Amino acid sequence: MKAKRILNMMMVVTLTIGLMAGVASAVREIWQVVSVTAEVQKVDLEKRELTIKDQQGNVSSFTVDKQVERLNEVKAGDKIKVDYYVSLASEIREPTAEE
Repeated sequence: MKAKRILNMMMVVTLTIGLMAGVASAVREIWQVVSVTAEVQKVDLEKRELTIKDQQGNVSSFTVDKQVERLNEVKAGDKIKVDYYVSLASEIREPTAEE
């Protein structure tokens, strides 16, 4: 839920910045690192996917980067700290003929 609020807020900020600039074509990208302490629900070593449940009860799945070592030691029920990126890219421009 918090990630959705952050994403919505970033979208509003991005759209506002693009409109205020008055540029015919404006491309913006915003990102933020989010840190969460959560309980591991599931680990898929083949796909390098991790499913976690945060303190608010939200369940999320992530693909774990290959730089992360010792993923094979993580088990369901473990408490971990996860850092991930929330990002939004947008482009404000006139529609093309095809659109």
